[in-house]
Amino acid sequence: MGKRELGSPAMLHGRLKSMREKGWILLAETEDARRKQLELTQAALLHFDKLSKCMVQAVKKSG
Repeated sequence: MGKRELGSPAMLHGRLKSMREKGWILLAETEDARRKQLELTQAALLHFDKLSKCMVQAVKKSG
């Protein structure tokens, strides 16, 4: 959250909340209670695989 190029903390919090609600990420505990480890779910991996296939098709059509 400390990287300004990623956006404001409020915006990032909103995006992470949305991704949790969609079932795309899980928050795992770490040794430091103030920090969480993000884990992609199978649903997220399937979504990104679908996006990847769409991008490949778009490149093939344009080139």
